[in-house]
Amino acid sequence: MKKILLSHMTWLEIEKIVKKKVVVLIPVGSVEAQNTHNPIGYDYLLAESLAMKAAQNCNAIVTPTINFGYSERFIGFPGVISLKPSTLQAIFEDVLYSLVKTGFDHFLFINGHEPNKTPLLYAASRIRDTFGIIFTTIWPTELARNFGKELFENAKEVFMHGNEPSTSILKYLFPELVRIEQIEKSPLPNDNEFKNFKLSSPTTLSHEGQKVPIFLRLKDISRTGGWGEPSGDSKKGEIIFNKMVDFLISFVKKYQEMNTHI
Repeated sequence: MKKILLSHMTWLEIEKIVKKKVVVLIPVGSVEAQNTHNPIGYDYLLAESLAMKAAQNCNAIVTPTINFGYSERFIGFPGVISLKPSTLQAIFEDVLYSLVKTGFDHFLFINGHEPNKTPLLYAASRIRDTFGIIFTTIWPTELARNFGKELFENAKEVFMHGNEPSTSILKYLFPELVRIEQIEKSPLPNDNEFKNFKLSSPTTLSHEGQKVPIFLRLKDISRTGGWGEPSGDSKKGEIIFNKMVDFLISFVKKYQEMNTHI
């Protein structure tokens, strides 16, 4: 098995691979409530697993995972750890600054948590302006939903936080961490009311057919930290994960030939 972890290499080994158009995969996630049955590290566990599996089959290496993300909406559930957006942006910038100074110029963030996107985009702007290098990012959840929608008859109803396809993917990757017996049926987001308003999503009120954004913590509207009643099918999880890996390998092979200098 080839060596793919940056942290397992000596600096002499790293020096040799810098000029090989290697793509640096940077897994990013969060530590937040994922319903009553899933581990709170799901986002970074998936990002890390995806990066590790893909790197074995393409010209890529994997940095240590950035486990924490911006998870302000989840504060109130035990164990949640959230970084300020400015802190997260600074971490992204520092990691990239260090890697650019080493000589790398192809970076792909495997960002398992969508709210990390804005700090990441700010960091991308700074790195572009400082070094003239651009990079990209993928959101595994979007890939999982796209590749899994044909496997679930009720995909629109179950593809949501703490439900599916995360439960099935975890059942495949980390079955020992999933507590199916602890699943509690939770109302769907649009089944909820907040004060005297109907919710059209966890972050928006509905009024006269229009959506009005509002800041709510998940604990304000969900007792379980998730939605619905997932079943968890490891076979479906395996199919979805492998399709995600295949996509990432294909993307890396094309991305490594891209000129990332502006």
